[in-house]
Amino acid sequence: MIKILIIIGIAVVVIVAAGIFVFAFFMKGPDLSKFEFLKVPRITTIGNRQILEVEISGTPEEILPKAFSLLYSVYFKIKDVPKGANQYAPLLRCNVPVDKPVGEYSGQSYVLDQTWKIGLPVPEGAQLPEVTPKEDMKIRITTWEYGETAEILHVGPYDQEMPTIRKLEAFVKEKGYRFRGIHEEEYLKGPGMPFSNPKDYYTIIRYTVVPD
Repeated sequence: MIKILIIIGIAVVVIVAAGIFVFAFFMKGPDLSKFEFLKVPRITTIGNRQILEVEISGTPEEILPKAFSLLYSVYFKIKDVPKGANQYAPLLRCNVPVDKPVGEYSGQSYVLDQTWKIGLPVPEGAQLPEVTPKEDMKIRITTWEYGETAEILHVGPYDQEMPTIRKLEAFVKEKGYRFRGIHEEEYLKGPGMPFSNPKDYYTIIRYTVVPD
């Protein structure tokens, strides 16, 4: 998922231009030190999460900037959601066929025309505000299911992400599991944040797993 954060950076510019004030989050961001332990891969059990989700189909360069713009514009209309520095990092999910290496979807060949789901966690019981329908995008509050999940922290540029994914994949196999095929990324720090440098980008990579 090398190019996704670059696209998110573009999306953030769109959001700011539209007057959505997420500057406090981008300036301070999450406490990254508490994620350092995830440099070592792990399998853990994650509970299901309520997510404000935008679903859209197409190639990422064409559709993700407007999808993130819609996501944040609606998020800030929801009552009692965390804002500013307390806000959750955005998430992305896509289905990666389990019979093909993830590496085939990286780098310059990463031009998949498929369905993407981007989201932000919201409190239980959150209600979707009135939204003008979009023909090419679906927005809803839904549940993202997890269960047993493998995850690892990638620190650095996106063209160096594949060794991290391979490290996670090897760990999963060693533990007697396999990927279920749903690829998730959580963007803790990326190009949308002031003063960020590619060598300092933080991305959590996740796959739900099942026994092999």
